[in-house]
Amino acid sequence: KQMCDCPADGLTTDESASIMLYTMGWEPLNKCLYVVLNDTLRSSERQQKLKPWYLFLRLFLSALFRLPLLPKIAYRGVRLDLSKRYTEGKTIVWWGFSSCTTAVSVLQSEQFLGLTGTRTMFTLQCQSARNIRNHSYFPAEDEVLLMAATQFKVMGCL
Repeated sequence: KQMCDCPADGLTTDESASIMLYTMGWEPLNKCLYVVLNDTLRSSERQQKLKPWYLFLRLFLSALFRLPLLPKIAYRGVRLDLSKRYTEGKTIVWWGFSSCTTAVSVLQSEQFLGLTGTRTMFTLQCQSARNIRNHSYFPAEDEVLLMAATQFKVMGCL
């Protein structure tokens, strides 16, 4: 919270801190806030499991909704071959919040997609991404966030 004094975009200190906390990572990774929250959102029992998250989500969503919409191309990468699940014409829902970047070069880092191995890179034409760069723990990542339950249509697959 100390790193969020005088936050940008008209957010309160608490709102900015909620975004920073979401973007932080620590060991073990499976205990990070964003991992646990997104696992909960992806669960088929999300309605029951989300109850302990209500106060955080209220603050976090308040912060995100105060940020301007960012109609832009965004990129997301994973170290899996998802070509069988993401077939052309299919409508997909990502139940968790999805971190993306507006700088494709960010994905080249070994921390993200890297340059070798099995990978899937998504190029997303976003209408409602939220630019969280000014509030992220890692501002150099040019991070934008897709809201939970974002729906999109697969236009093609290479």
